[in-house]
Amino acid sequence: SPNGQRGIKGANPLRRRGSIGDRLDTMASQIGTLLHNVSASGRLSRRLVELHQERDAKREELNQTLRDLMEAEMNLRAEAEIQEEVMGTLKVEREAMKKCRDREGINRRRERNDLMMKVAFLIERIRNKEGRLVDLRCTGVPMAVLNTPVFGL
Repeated sequence: SPNGQRGIKGANPLRRRGSIGDRLDTMASQIGTLLHNVSASGRLSRRLVELHQERDAKREELNQTLRDLMEAEMNLRAEAEIQEEVMGTLKVEREAMKKCRDREGINRRRERNDLMMKVAFLIERIRNKEGRLVDLRCTGVPMAVLNTPVFGL
């Protein structure tokens, strides 16, 4: 330093030479400031540690929530796949039932047609045999059959 004065942080640079008492006061003040800063630094570092712990706890909580949501999503997807399989099976069964019902309906219509043709054939034989008109209601043929377009009643 110029003029042989040692540099003391915080000392007044305009004062060239001070008494030892002044220097000691200055040094004590500087030591107090340093102690205060160290103490504040300790408080700050404790607070920083607390903040890190809070952050880590929140992060773990969010990660757990995310894991729970992912597990729930997997379960829902598995359930949806099962439902799709069940629906596919039900659709196949429904189509099979429709085909069966349609076949049964076709067979019933054929049987009814065959029956009406037999009845018509028998009535024609009766008419031809007796040579006269026959009252169809006396033949024992159900009225539901007689009321069809084949007989025209």
